[in-house]
Amino acid sequence: LTFDFSAYPADAVRHIENSKFSDNIFVRETWSGYLLWEMPDRRLFFDAKGGFSRKAAVAHTDLIKPRADWQAATDNNGISTFLLERDSPLAVVLGENAGWRREYTDSLSEIFVRGSGGPD
Repeated sequence: LTFDFSAYPADAVRHIENSKFSDNIFVRETWSGYLLWEMPDRRLFFDAKGGFSRKAAVAHTDLIKPRADWQAATDNNGISTFLLERDSPLAVVLGENAGWRREYTDSLSEIFVRGSGGPD
């Protein structure tokens, strides 16, 4: 059997591992299983195996299509690292916010971390 990894953020995951970003990483459910497989010791904010509460599920929904109070969801849940699809609505919002820094980007994904900076 062969498996096509081209739909998964392999390079971004290596970047996360090498940079030692804090746990509680926000990632979409479509990639969470891959991250759990590649980084089983790391904690994800919301993952495919059901490791989340109702509060986390609501916050996840609030962040996927960012609402006006999206920042409260990150603050209230201690999220300081995002692995997102490139140019997703949340990636655009984070890229325009001075409180977040784009740490990595490739043709598939982007990583944002809490910190100073703004759009690249």
